[in-house]
Amino acid sequence: MCCCPLQRILVSCGLVLCLASNAGADETASVVAEWTARLQTAATDLRQSRFTSARDTTDAVLREMLDQIESGDGAGALFALPIVLRSIAESGLDRSDDALWDWQTAVALNPEVERLSLGDYGDAGRGLAERVRAEARSERGSEPARTRGGEPIDPPVKIVSPGINYPAAARFSCRHGDLVVRVRIDPDGVLRRPRVERDPGNAALLVAGLEALRYTRYRPGSRGGVPVAVSLVTTIRFQIPGCPTEPTPK
Repeated sequence: MCCCPLQRILVSCGLVLCLASNAGADETASVVAEWTARLQTAATDLRQSRFTSARDTTDAVLREMLDQIESGDGAGALFALPIVLRSIAESGLDRSDDALWDWQTAVALNPEVERLSLGDYGDAGRGLAERVRAEARSERGSEPARTRGGEPIDPPVKIVSPGINYPAAARFSCRHGDLVVRVRIDPDGVLRRPRVERDPGNAALLVAGLEALRYTRYRPGSRGGVPVAVSLVTTIRFQIPGCPTEPTPK
């Protein structure tokens, strides 16, 4: 991965955002600066192996962003920041599946994340980088059973669906759209390798959809009674009853 310090990614996010509170430009800048400062603290915690503290900080900032960010050209890049830092924290806590899901979510929001120098974050960052490389090699070298010939596949069946927490700011402004994601359902019923095939047109909705999808569980697909990996395309529809089909004009 190319070297790209966190500060560079932060600078790229310094764009005007629309907040649910109808904040002016100065207030918006103040809110973003406060988030940025806390994320810089989380980055320092990661370098010093304080992974739980970093994860708690990034979780808190992400929740606030989902509550407050309605839209804006820089929203995707901004959402990517706590998520990519959380992925490093999860790596340090030996939660490799969560780390990889967060990394792939961050890349979907802002491809510039791939230029982040993970080696700056010690063993946790290097471990994540290796997992990302290994996943890329595995993805190139394998294909889900659904695409292979032979005995028919019994499709996976959803058994756990945690529901979606509709972002407060997006709900307030009637933001809506469809998120279409291709995932791999492994033989253990866990979803991996999320690939966004259709963006809902709003970064907060994309984050909320992927956050819900990561905790969805399936009874895995099977061939001859043996669980197999299956590729599945799923659609998450964001629509609020009573809202117009287009966002309410400001």
